[in-house]
Amino acid sequence: MSTPDEQLKPNDELKPGAGRPLVEGPPESVGDPIPDRTINRAAGMTGLVLLVVAGIVTLVVLVLIVLAITGHIH
Repeated sequence: MSTPDEQLKPNDELKPGAGRPLVEGPPESVGDPIPDRTINRAAGMTGLVLLVVAGIVTLVVLVLIVLAITGHIH
């Protein structure tokens, strides 16, 4: 009696994607598409936060430069 491995010929090998899926439809890990408006809102808020942080860092650096020039920092 032959084993299943011996019965397979090189042309009979299983190929990825061959056959029918067990469950029809997309996998459960794939959700509904995200609306463009949500993505744009998130990108806009992120941009505003980055601008505020950059402004604060710039202000602190300018204050330190002014204090260094006037001699308050040794």
